[in-house]
Amino acid sequence: MEKEHRNAEELKHYMDKIAEDAQKEWETNKTFNAEPDKRKKFFLNLAYPYINGFLHLGHLFSFMRVEVMARYKRMKNYNVLFPQGLHATGQPIVAAAKRVKEKEPKQIEILKLMGIPEKEIPKFENPEHWIKYFSKEAIKDLKKLGASIDFRRTFITTHLNPPYDSFIKWQYLKLKEKNYIQKGTHPVVWCPNCQQPLGDHDRAEGEGVTPEEVVLIKFRSEDNEIFPAMTFRPETTYGVTNIWVHPESTYLKVKVTYTQNNKELKETWIISESVFEDLQIQGLNPVNLGKIEGKELIGITLTNPVTKKQVKILPATFIKTDTGTGIVMSVPSHAPYDYMALKDLQNLSEKELKKYNITKQDTNPELISLINLPGYSKYPAKDICEKMKIKNQNDPKLTEATKEIYKKEFHKGTLNSIFGKLEGKKINEVKDILTKKFIESNHAVKYYILPEPVICRCLTKASVKIIKDQYFLTYSNKEWKKKTHELADHIKYYPEDTKQNYHSTIDWLNNWACTRDKGLGTRLPWDNKWLIESLSDSTIYMAYYTIAHYLQNSQKYNFDSTKLKPSFFDFVFLNKGDIKKVSEENKIHPSLLKEIQKEFQYWYNHGFDFRSSGKDLIQNHLTFLMFHHSAIFPKKHWPSGIAVNGHLLMDNEKMSKSKGNFITMRDSFNLYGIEASRFTASIAGDVGIDDANFDTRLAKTINQKLYNMIEFARQNYNKGTSKKRNIDIWMNIKLNEIIEKTDIHYDKSETRTALQYAFYETRNILKWYKRRTQGNYNRQTINRFIKTQALLLYPSISHTSHHILKTINYSHYLDPKWPEKVKIDNEEQILLKENLLETIISDINKILKIFKQEPEQIEIFVSKSWKYDLYNLALKLKSENKLKSLIKEAMNTDLKKHSKQLVSYAQYLIKQPELPNILTKNEELNFLKNNIEFIQKETGYKIKIMDSDLSNDQKASRSEPLKPGIKLI
Repeated sequence: MEKEHRNAEELKHYMDKIAEDAQKEWETNKTFNAEPDKRKKFFLNLAYPYINGFLHLGHLFSFMRVEVMARYKRMKNYNVLFPQGLHATGQPIVAAAKRVKEKEPKQIEILKLMGIPEKEIPKFENPEHWIKYFSKEAIKDLKKLGASIDFRRTFITTHLNPPYDSFIKWQYLKLKEKNYIQKGTHPVVWCPNCQQPLGDHDRAEGEGVTPEEVVLIKFRSEDNEIFPAMTFRPETTYGVTNIWVHPESTYLKVKVTYTQNNKELKETWIISESVFEDLQIQGLNPVNLGKIEGKELIGITLTNPVTKKQVKILPATFIKTDTGTGIVMSVPSHAPYDYMALKDLQNLSEKELKKYNITKQDTNPELISLINLPGYSKYPAKDICEKMKIKNQNDPKLTEATKEIYKKEFHKGTLNSIFGKLEGKKINEVKDILTKKFIESNHAVKYYILPEPVICRCLTKASVKIIKDQYFLTYSNKEWKKKTHELADHIKYYPEDTKQNYHSTIDWLNNWACTRDKGLGTRLPWDNKWLIESLSDSTIYMAYYTIAHYLQNSQKYNFDSTKLKPSFFDFVFLNKGDIKKVSEENKIHPSLLKEIQKEFQYWYNHGFDFRSSGKDLIQNHLTFLMFHHSAIFPKKHWPSGIAVNGHLLMDNEKMSKSKGNFITMRDSFNLYGIEASRFTASIAGDVGIDDANFDTRLAKTINQKLYNMIEFARQNYNKGTSKKRNIDIWMNIKLNEIIEKTDIHYDKSETRTALQYAFYETRNILKWYKRRTQGNYNRQTINRFIKTQALLLYPSISHTSHHILKTINYSHYLDPKWPEKVKIDNEEQILLKENLLETIISDINKILKIFKQEPEQIEIFVSKSWKYDLYNLALKLKSENKLKSLIKEAMNTDLKKHSKQLVSYAQYLIKQPELPNILTKNEELNFLKNNIEFIQKETGYKIKIMDSDLSNDQKASRSEPLKPGIKLI
């Protein structure tokens, strides 16, 4: 192991061997098996991965965020619980197994690319085989990563794990007891191919997207045919000047039958061809009566059901017929697209308009103002189109213009007098009022759309379906929202500025369909037809972790966890029930019941302390878990900390199989090595919503740096002189600073920033220390450096640090402690001197690069004495009028003889946002003289230290305290 490794493969093998050795020791010593004790606990976890394949690089990034925090908190003497479960609930595994059974080539190829032998592929026709196979492989990968997980508590979801299945059933019985689950008609995201509602885990695209309620306004023709126009904002119906259709699209005439206001309605509708199926699954029962080309509809006169005004159908190419109904209201006073489409028509000749069966007059309707918006005229759409110099209805800038106007109108706009009693109200205040009014008057129909595309994992585009007799969680319940807001206020957020995102989500979340009739999962305990969907069964399982080792290994504790009753979970989690009755019903000894309960109460005191998930889960999973905790647990068990992170890019590009930059965790181990993968993932990004970046160039080169760390420790620990110099004090000061800064950033889960200090800054100070001592280290100083660096890096490159700490005989290498700072006197003066020296050498080298000829010597001018006096006077000054006071006080001293230069330098000093302390002139002069040999060695030139008081050189007059003038001769 002391051999010099020259190529990347040897280095990777060497570092992997170190990792394997460390892992064996951790496993032998059961280092990460967490048990309650008298220490303060820290319980952390992350969203469990879906096991329909191998863990990938995104999982590696997610795991390292929690892994680093777990090891850091152990070092800070917390009793840390870091468990990990594996998620199999939902449709994707069932769908993939079905595709294998159907011998679908693409699915077969995916398994082959995963490395599954061809003869093994038929086994994947069974969904259970997927779960068993990939759960084992996930655990293998996590163990190879060296994750400090208590694997006794690992479990899989679904009915394949009976105790977990019982736990989820108990959870839903509790929610039903509190009336937080209701049955009724509900819109869901629906895959027409799989014939299944889509939870987030079932989606290839569109995680977090939920059905959005809109209305279809029923414009009528003279033939009593209805042209239903979709709108998000019912108030805009009052400003419609015309209706748009796409002249080149195909429309359908359909007979719809539906119930509204307790009446069965049968109507003839004109819709775009693409939304026929959407009407079917939303309960409008359309019957196709034939096709109509869009150009045939142009020129027809319709009646606005709300205002009773007549409007013409006009052509527009900007509209998308696969969104809404293909019939679009035109509100040109407030909609930039509508305004520009009308302008385009107005620019056409009479001859061009005639082919559409319309006239110039038709294209020039009177604009109708609806909203008062500060900073705009009555027609904001016109204003912004002119301001942005938009050319036509196909100008890309229209999207930006529309967003800007809609956003401003929503937040700052108020309804004008056209609305009568509603005048002065904001848009969001009238949406429900007008929607109800229009529907009750039969002027509109409630409808649902997806605001963004959702793609099923089977690659089918999803729609919205209205499902009858569906169970849903009543997130709309005001009392439940109020309680959840209270819980949200109680949580520590990483980073803190994400807090409002949760409160906003709590506010807008509506009822959520929580069951499905296909896939994998837990059956609803009171209605076996339904399965609980994947986002709805993964909200309080963090509590299950606290007792999972008992339930997943119940035979070890002499009970059968496959037959647990709700009374067991009532007793353990809520302290309800008579212990004797619970014991008899669940066939568990009372003493063991009490032990299990105590374990839960220890780890779930203030709930979990750190939950890490992706930023996209704020709007669903992370807020759902708040709702469920507030519903089921008392406040003492509410969670305490939630962290989010951005997506992981690879070399600043989004990972994609089609781009060939999508790799698994084990691929990363094979390509770069275990420690290189850990380090690169750890430094990829900080906590927060910004995306992180896995830098493969770093991953390929980091092993050499880690190997050099190991070799440096081996070669230099307990070596060197006992003589202590100022540079040794400087080194200890810098180590104190790095310990403090690294501590702050680890504690905030700012892993990237923490490693900038722990890894790169420690390397920088070592380079300077090596230069200043010429490699003649102080034994005590270098020992502290080696140990401190290894400890600071332990949370990330744990195997490397473990190896170093063991090599130097650190007594707690299996359970390392956070490094302590040492007390040092006169820190500031020592830092000022070393910073001065480093700055001078850096400045000289910069000047040498641009100096055209070889200098014979370099003169360094220490500033004039009066500047030190004025500087110190400025430091003492506390007056508000600093410049006037500084000059006045200076003129009352011997400084007045420098009055010509004094005012200029005083102005400069007062402008500085902060004035650091300085050395005295003699300290600066003597220090540079004492280190003249070092400066000469570093620069390669003869150095002369000059006192500016004894020189008339221009450099002398320009020099300042701690900023000597430099002259090349």
